[in-house]
Amino acid sequence: MFTPGQILKVAKDIKPQLFQLLPADRAEIIDRQLTQLITRQEAGENLAQEIIDLIDSQPELSTILRPLDTRGGSQPPAGDPAPTPASEDTPFKGIPPSPSPDNSKQK
Repeated sequence: MFTPGQILKVAKDIKPQLFQLLPADRAEIIDRQLTQLITRQEAGENLAQEIIDLIDSQPELSTILRPLDTRGGSQPPAGDPAPTPASEDTPFKGIPPSPSPDNSKQK
């Protein structure tokens, strides 16, 4: 999950870009709402979820928070083993390795 500090940082970082990311009419509304939420969050209110909801309410912005989410939809479901990165010594398991000339004569 996110920390309130992470949410506040993302909100501040995207605020100057709203008019490039959204149509002008929506950007103006979201900018005003985000400004209010940032101000209240900085004053000590815990509005992280409201900030998340506001950002996620805009399709053009909804992917911005996903890189921070350690429990996001790209993670394996609970109980599934996490994928492990392959090393140079580990062949890709989906395709069997071709027999080398030296191995083809061995049985």
